[in-house]
Amino acid sequence: MVLTGLALLASSLPAVAQKPRAERPTYTVGEKWLRADGEYELIRIEKDLYIFSAGAGREIHLTKDLALVRVLRGGKVEWELSPSPKLGWPLEVGKWGMGSSNWYTIEYPQSIPITFMWKVEAYEDVDVGAGRFKAFRIVQAIEGDPIIGTHERQHRRRELVTWYAPETRQFVKAEGPDVGALSFEVVAISSPATAPLQVALSTPKDQERFPFDEIVVTGRVTAGKGVARVTVTLNGQEVSRQEEPTGKKDLALNLRINLKEGRNVLVVAAADSGGETRQEVRTIFHDRPPPAQEPPPVASAPTATPPPVAVAKPTAPPAPAPVTPPAREPSKAGPQPPVAEPTPAPEKAPEPEAPKVGAPSAPTVVPKPAPPPVSAPAAPAEPEPPKVSPPPAVTALPPFQITLSTPRDQARVDRESIALAGLVSSGKGVSRVVVTLNGVEVSRLEERAAQRTLAVNLPLKLREGENTLVVTATDSDGTTQQEIRTVHYEKVLPLTVAIRYPEDRARVAEEASVVAAAVSSSKGVARVSVTLNGVEVFQQSEPTPRKSVAVTVPVTFREGPNAIVVSASEPDGTVRQEIRTVFYDRPKVAAAPPVPAVRDRWAVVVGVGAYESPGIPRLRYAIPDAEAIYQVLTGPAGVKKENVLLLTDRTERKPTLRNLRWALGTLLARRAKKDDLVIVFFAGHGAPEVDPRGIERDGLAKYLVPIDADPDDLYATALPMDEFQTIFGRLEAERVVVFLDTCYSGAAGGRTFVAQKTRAPNVDDLFLERLTRSKGRAIITASRPAEVSLELPELGHGIFTYYLVRGLQGAGDLNRDGIVSLQELYEYVEQQVTQKSRAVGGNQHPMMKGELEGVLPLVKVGQR
Repeated sequence: MVLTGLALLASSLPAVAQKPRAERPTYTVGEKWLRADGEYELIRIEKDLYIFSAGAGREIHLTKDLALVRVLRGGKVEWELSPSPKLGWPLEVGKWGMGSSNWYTIEYPQSIPITFMWKVEAYEDVDVGAGRFKAFRIVQAIEGDPIIGTHERQHRRRELVTWYAPETRQFVKAEGPDVGALSFEVVAISSPATAPLQVALSTPKDQERFPFDEIVVTGRVTAGKGVARVTVTLNGQEVSRQEEPTGKKDLALNLRINLKEGRNVLVVAAADSGGETRQEVRTIFHDRPPPAQEPPPVASAPTATPPPVAVAKPTAPPAPAPVTPPAREPSKAGPQPPVAEPTPAPEKAPEPEAPKVGAPSAPTVVPKPAPPPVSAPAAPAEPEPPKVSPPPAVTALPPFQITLSTPRDQARVDRESIALAGLVSSGKGVSRVVVTLNGVEVSRLEERAAQRTLAVNLPLKLREGENTLVVTATDSDGTTQQEIRTVHYEKVLPLTVAIRYPEDRARVAEEASVVAAAVSSSKGVARVSVTLNGVEVFQQSEPTPRKSVAVTVPVTFREGPNAIVVSASEPDGTVRQEIRTVFYDRPKVAAAPPVPAVRDRWAVVVGVGAYESPGIPRLRYAIPDAEAIYQVLTGPAGVKKENVLLLTDRTERKPTLRNLRWALGTLLARRAKKDDLVIVFFAGHGAPEVDPRGIERDGLAKYLVPIDADPDDLYATALPMDEFQTIFGRLEAERVVVFLDTCYSGAAGGRTFVAQKTRAPNVDDLFLERLTRSKGRAIITASRPAEVSLELPELGHGIFTYYLVRGLQGAGDLNRDGIVSLQELYEYVEQQVTQKSRAVGGNQHPMMKGELEGVLPLVKVGQR
């Protein structure tokens, strides 16, 4: 037998158990992780990071290796490792690794050098709100965590245990002592990887007949969870087996098999990585062609030769009349022997007449003279042959067959358990009977002494949907027979509402959570709704009612008891409800000290438009932006004119590198006191350049570009963003806010350009987070680092500055209390800039990094 395709990977040796293994998953924007602490959606993919967000400033940043890098709450970094750790894929039990990093938490604002270690300890079952999963248990440890409050700096080890389930392509649980917000569990699965296991055969077709004994089996096996195993059997004999440790989602079938004469049963069975099984069965026939026969003779064409004269077969002539010899005298010599008389000559036959022309020719009969009688000696008598008795009659053996009385083929049942009943018989004796259901062996009968009949009688547990039952019997000669039944189980279910999470009477410490429920009905689910404290937060109607509906709804609890009601209805109006009461205990937070009143305000406002170097593009509206901010600060904001320094192309003091350093690092450092507020505004070009130090994760240093910058030497002629850490450190003022209408993407058409020998980069925002770790520092940028900060002629400004000015003029007073706070201003500007940029075909999203304690008022509306 020649096998190709799958058979090339098959082995005649017994199958060896495969070691559990998981390949690294990849995600696309929009995928969701439904955790007990909220619905986290993948909102963007940066160079080496997945950014999952649950709204309200809650984010989780993972590397492409799924190593945890950063956790944000309320837009504030709670936990971070830099540089990011690495996990080794594929995952296998016993695999481990380690590396060095710097650790930052709210407890320790200054980064701490640590050693990061990880190990895959087991492959086991784990129970979470979403169900039970097979998962890799990974222990991740940090060593170097200082214990504060002792006379000496001591170090301890912190562990985070996570479980990664290949079936779900995500971590389903995390826990550990002293890990706080890092603990979670998955309460529902929302993944595109749940496509069901399917076996689709292209050839052969069921009941197909073949005149030849070798055919090709083709088709595909697909599974969202990954195909783990495919086996092919013909007439009960395995002809191919393929194990897939990597769990491919799509596997092609292409192999040759040899048929036996008559009926053949082909079974293709598959299993996915989650243990689900499927079978596809074909009954095919091999009809051997009849032996070739000689063709009948072909008659020759008539010719002009006259037809032959027919000659009749001669008949024996009549016997001549006896002749009596004359009497003789007796001889003296004694008696004489008789003398034979001569036989008279026969008459000459008449000459045949010539045939007449036009008349049919009649055959002429020519008699042949009979030979004279010859006396021959008598032959001895032959002995009679012995009498032989006929052979005794042979009794035919009963045929080899499987007779199933139940279930019938294509039966439809509404119960999970059914009975298999039948009889297997063979005149040669039955040695083995194997029963499989959906590719899984459920019964095996082995007989040392082959029995002529074996009864098959056992209960079967069906799965919902189609079930394939195969009975395979073997007789004492090794011949096999198979019988197949397909049974459909349609479960009868009343309307049921099951809330999977949260549990009733549960107490939670997180305000944000998720309600996860499963609704099912045989009649179909027409509508589902979820209410929280009497307010509907979710409603879904099904035009074509499905038998089951999964519901996951993010919710925000109020302090104290919360009532959750999940309601569902069938097409006929039948309604069911499930109710949960959940208590939210707001964490006790120590009262923050009152924010000191602002004593005085200082500002440096910079606008650069006409750069001295021809290699730097000019900006049309940077100077109008700076002048507008100057007017609003010295007007509605109430900042004294003598406390605001304006540096533009038009002012006496130009925005050179030297003047920027002097204004930010010397002037403000000398004048601003502890209780003062410092505001910095810059409108101009930003630029990235290759970072030879290797500090930046994206490999790029970022600069603010002054008027006298050299695009070929930004290091010596531009202001590096890292310089702000030094500037912030020189300021005594406890509240510093920086507004930057610039960007660093290097793309054309905005307030940025690419330095020479620097390719167009994909910039990240890690540098901004690093700059704002000091207490009381905030930076608001016109766009994300990889985006473009736009200028619009219709506005006469950059989009960001236009709405910044309007917000300070009073549009940013969102709560209408007569005061524009920093938080209100950012919320207003972010919404307006995002909408306006989309309207003109752009993509610009302002960002705020850092946080100031309490509400920081910037402008009193109507103040002059």
